[in-house]
Amino acid sequence: MHVFIDTNVFLSFYHLTNEDLEELEKLVVLIKNNQITLHLPNQVIDETRRNRDIKIKDKFEALKNEKFTLTFPAYCKGYEDYKLLRIAQKECEKHHANMIKKIEEDINNHALEADTLIKNLFEKGNIIERTSKIIAKAKERADIGNPPGKNNSLGDAINWESLLISVPNEENFCIVSDDKDFYSPLNSNNLNDFLLEEWKTKKDNPPNFYRKLSDFFKSHFPNINLATCSVPRFSGMDYNETI
Repeated sequence: MHVFIDTNVFLSFYHLTNEDLEELEKLVVLIKNNQITLHLPNQVIDETRRNRDIKIKDKFEALKNEKFTLTFPAYCKGYEDYKLLRIAQKECEKHHANMIKKIEEDINNHALEADTLIKNLFEKGNIIERTSKIIAKAKERADIGNPPGKNNSLGDAINWESLLISVPNEENFCIVSDDKDFYSPLNSNNLNDFLLEEWKTKKDNPPNFYRKLSDFFKSHFPNINLATCSVPRFSGMDYNETI
């Protein structure tokens, strides 16, 4: 199975997401077990790296400045629970300060769990170099107004042209992206109709589209179990590997 993970999906693990980091771990296991090929345009790697700090800063500053403040009327002070709450408040402040210190160190050392998993995926993916031919095709898409793309940026178009070159014909292909330039304005759970028709014309087999990694796994690898490192093959065969 061939898979493309868009930049916004990787970056969501540095920001706010309902997804768990375990979803990235599943990808690592599946690639290691040769059950999926991750197609990784060089454009995605660059976009992820250059936007990492921006995504982290956006929510980390709010977390760092969070205050555990409780305001009590004077008549609360005679209650035992008041004393316990004050103790709990001080404990929260201490653990918060310790966590912030550790997180800052990991951010600076690129040692967040998301950093480690994404780096692992980037090392294992099938990297598609951003050639002059791909850039020229992406510019042509933008000039004539074909999706994907926005705000005079060629990034999405470069990724699409990279995939058209890299993914083999008639292969089972899945796209995971939460970018509005990829999904249909009529139904955000479907691939943009223009892109779908183009892919079917050039590659014969229509791609599956998902906005979340968890939806991709539910559809194709519902029984993956990281606790035992047991990953039933997509074909239905059992396959075990210890990592």
